[in-house]
Amino acid sequence: MPESIPASLIIDTLTDVFREARGGGRHEPLGWVLSVPDTHQKSVLASLDKQQAIRVLTCATEDEANGVAAGLWIGGEPVVVMIQHAGLYASVNTLRGIAMDGRVPIFYLIGEVLPAESRAPRPRRAPRRPGDDLMAMKPEDVLRIIAAERGDAICIPTMTTAPAWRTIAPDDLSITCAGFMGGASTLGLGLALSRPERRVIVFDGDGSLLMQLGSLATIAGARPRNLVHLLFKNGVYHTSGAQEIPGGLTVDFVQMAKGAGYREAYSLKDIGDFRRRLPAMLEAEGPIFAELITGLSEQTPMTARGGTPFPEQVQKLHERLAARG
Repeated sequence: MPESIPASLIIDTLTDVFREARGGGRHEPLGWVLSVPDTHQKSVLASLDKQQAIRVLTCATEDEANGVAAGLWIGGEPVVVMIQHAGLYASVNTLRGIAMDGRVPIFYLIGEVLPAESRAPRPRRAPRRPGDDLMAMKPEDVLRIIAAERGDAICIPTMTTAPAWRTIAPDDLSITCAGFMGGASTLGLGLALSRPERRVIVFDGDGSLLMQLGSLATIAGARPRNLVHLLFKNGVYHTSGAQEIPGGLTVDFVQMAKGAGYREAYSLKDIGDFRRRLPAMLEAEGPIFAELITGLSEQTPMTARGGTPFPEQVQKLHERLAARG
């Protein structure tokens, strides 16, 4: 298995590269690192947070990072974009327009996600838990309430809701949004449009939704009456090491959903209030958006690996829905 490059070596190299780009003079910031948080680069990101000379900017998507990098370079600032290889694939069109057509040189540090069988076991460490300071709802408690009230709804967990959901509702009509962060809302829309007689519930994350904010307008425009869009808001990218999302907890997703045209959009932070309102939420005409202020989940896809592979989930749900007519 290829060995990982130590975070300290990467930081030292970036410092040398930025210093050379500055002509050896003193300058603050010495250079910029644009990041879309990645599980396999979290040790580097954690080390960069301690660097005063290097400015780190967290972007919601790789497309954003490419655009910001171009602006920084044009303005005379040295910059490095740090993403994972899947993010590079996702931003090919922007990369073409900026780096190839615009001839803007962009330096990338691209992390490779190794196959699961070749990854070394990782020790479990408790991440910082900003949501807990807010006396927020526990995601697992929210999921148990949904499991008790969902009826025959199709559920779409993503990221940190996935491990708990497969334990709480192992035989549920559900499909986990895996391998394409930000896709839960649009996957849910497709299912809602194809099965208008059945309620569809999306368990979205704030970091995930930031990667496809345009889906709010698409969903509102399609007006699926059977779609409930739940946003688990904790202000961080929990799976990749709890880095703060752009804007943190100040991002107002409710106003975004209202502006896009959802029939209803509101925020809930009390578990009792959520329990009382969920039955009506599942009966009301959608699309409905509910921002749930939560703490961090007990497990993430990185600490609780396993579950049914995504292709098998796709086939299983397809067959079960076909059998039910």
